[in-house]
Formats: sequence, structure tokens, C-alpha cells
Amino acid sequence: LRNFIELMDILFEDENDIAIYDGETTSQASQHMEILNEDEADSGRRMDMLSKTKYSDTVIEVCSTEFKKLTASTTICNRQQSKNIRINSAIAYNIYNIIKKELAIEYMDWKGRIGYMVQLFSFQGMVVAHQVDSLHIPKLLLELDNFRSTLKRLL
Repeated sequence: LRNFIELMDILFEDENDIAIYDGETTSQASQHMEILNEDEADSGRRMDMLSKTKYSDTVIEVCSTEFKKLTASTTICNRQQSKNIRINSAIAYNIYNIIKKELAIEYMDWKGRIGYMVQLFSFQGMVVAHQVDSLHIPKLLLELDNFRSTLKRLL
């Protein structure tokens, strides 16, 4: 996780309005939604990485990203996926309340070095989460060429 955050810091170092937070941070948007379980009611849902930006001098959350170890079970990964959809839905709803315009947001889920990019949008009153790309962090130098598509997708 830390290496990925450092990569994101490098990619967005020239973007003054984008900030990346890691370390089990809490989404303010999810605290305002009725998606919280009783044990989360006071603290909100915790996530591995939260991206924020500024809009008209207001700091807003842009998306949540989750990471799991390669050895995580399918059940754990499905829970992560479900949680991340709900958190990002809350973030999208919060953005809508600020800018009064519907838009799609993109976020990531990772299991080990393999991840995917998801686009979340509203369609006929329903929230739709659609996988738009697969992502990969290389382990070997031979994999660097494939990593180029992941970097392009992140920008």
C-alpha cells in the first residue's frame, strides 16, 4: 500500500488541488449516509486510501480505494468490493449535493498486485458500478511494459 501511495504522490505532484490520504482514513461522506452498521455509526467506514480535491474553496472527497493481500479469501474480497461501492456511492452523492450535477466517478480495488478500475454512475435512479479496466503493478522488470497501460489509466 505504501509503495502505491508513493507512486500516486509522484503522479499527482504537480496537481495542487489533489491530495491522497492513506492509513485507514474515514470518509466524511459515508458518515452522512444511512449505509453505516451500528458499530460504525460513530466513526464512519474506514478505507485504505481516500482522494480529495478542492472545488470552489471546498475540500471534497473524490474516491475511495481499497487494498487486500493476495492471500485474502474471495469472501473478504467480495465484502471489500461491496463496502467500496457503498462508500463511493456516498462520495458521489456528496459531490452531487455540492455541484448539483450528476457525474461518474472512478475508483480502484486491489488484491495484491492485481486491481481494477470501476466507474460508478447513476442510471434511471440506480447506482451502477461498472469495471472499466484491469490494473497491474509489476514485480519484474519484464512486466514494466504492461505497467504503462495502468499508469495511463490512472492519469
